[in-house]
Amino acid sequence: MLELKDVIKSDRWILTSFEVMKYNPIFRNVKGEYLKDEWTGYYIGDKFDGKVLTYSEYKQTEDKYIEAIAYLFGYYKCDKIQFISERFFLDDEEIKILDSINKCDS
Repeated sequence: MLELKDVIKSDRWILTSFEVMKYNPIFRNVKGEYLKDEWTGYYIGDKFDGKVLTYSEYKQTEDKYIEAIAYLFGYYKCDKIQFISERFFLDDEEIKILDSINKCDS
């Protein structure tokens, strides 16, 4: 079995995995279901915990994921990433709408 000491220090990050999420695990039940009334996907305009989710709030949260990845890249001195799968949740028209909203927010 491969042990950490057998891997050169610069490659040890490969054996580490991270999960970056905004969801507090104390709000999960034993099945792993998230129980708090909080948005868990792209639901702009819907109410959660009595508050309407805005695009700005959604984007601010999603940008934090990018910041976390950038931090990890710096910490591990990594300059590339490989995606092994891709999923798109928005169609081209929805992406155009978001782009136009984003330009208005600037």
